[in-house]
Amino acid sequence: MEDYFRESIIKKEENYPKVIMPEEKDKIVNKLINQKRNGFLFEYKDVPNLNISKVQFEKVMIELENMGMIKIEGYKNSGRIYPTSKLDTFYRYGGFKKQEQILSNDLERLKLELENLKKTVDPSISEEISRKVKILTEIAASITFALNFVFGRI
Repeated sequence: MEDYFRESIIKKEENYPKVIMPEEKDKIVNKLINQKRNGFLFEYKDVPNLNISKVQFEKVMIELENMGMIKIEGYKNSGRIYPTSKLDTFYRYGGFKKQEQILSNDLERLKLELENLKKTVDPSISEEISRKVKILTEIAASITFALNFVFGRI
């Protein structure tokens, strides 16, 4: 009977991912959205299956507060939370994960628009645009690679 209750396993800070994934931030947003009242106590343990540390949780809470989505009364990692309507709007538009997708799509669209522009101008200008498109393509590839690396798609 003494083994009936399982003790929670607490990972050390270095055992968590170094970067907070958008999916983890969205778990917090989802839990905040689904609270039944305003001015509720909220802390790390309230979000099940969270794969970030308590320090990272606090960083996300500070980010949400700085974005104007919540107001925190008390400690950032276990205070009383007052969500604003910005949180509802952010959630409705897809949260952090959607933000990442939008950035990637915008970079790709900009590249395509420059390619189309290159085709419609005279050759001397087209050559200059080609050089700019090449630079933009390299920048977009670097950003996409970095996003994929950071967000675990490699």
